Amino acid sequence: MATLQALLDKRALDDLVHITVTALDSGEWDVYRAGFAADATFLLPDHTGSGEKTIVTGVDSFIPIVRAVLGGFDAVQHHITNMVHRLSGDEAATRCYVIAEHFFGRAPGENSLSVGGHYDIAARREQGAWKLSAWNFTPAWTRGNPSLFDQAAGRRAP
Repeated sequence: MATLQALLDKRALDDLVHITVTALDSGEWDVYRAGFAADATFLLPDHTGSGEKTIVTGVDSFIPIVRAVLGGFDAVQHHITNMVHRLSGDEAATRCYVIAEHFFGRAPGENSLSVGGHYDIAARREQGAWKLSAWNFTPAWTRGNPSLFDQAAGRRAP
């Protein structure tokens, strides 16, 4: 049976993931940054389908990368479901499903891209608060126009 503290920790992790992803979608970069430990690592898939991943260390190194791409879309929504948290003291491992929707409002042709898969997320308690320490996205499927990632990066104003 779960302890009260374990239930509180799992609820705090739910909030942390949802708040962080909502900030990602809305471009609230200060809120997004606040969800992560400074030394967080990010494992990013190559969206060409090669299966290769890039590792980025440090949230301040990651934000310009994700901002350059997602900032070029007219709308982005990440839907998170089926969160499962495994707690071990002041550390946690989370797996959840994600469907990410990416849209160009007025682009000619196919102007949307959906990507589904799962996140493997690590978190640790720092000074009494949970912080995300690793974020790994593993895509399972795509639907729509995969070239939109490159187009979005090209649309993003400096």
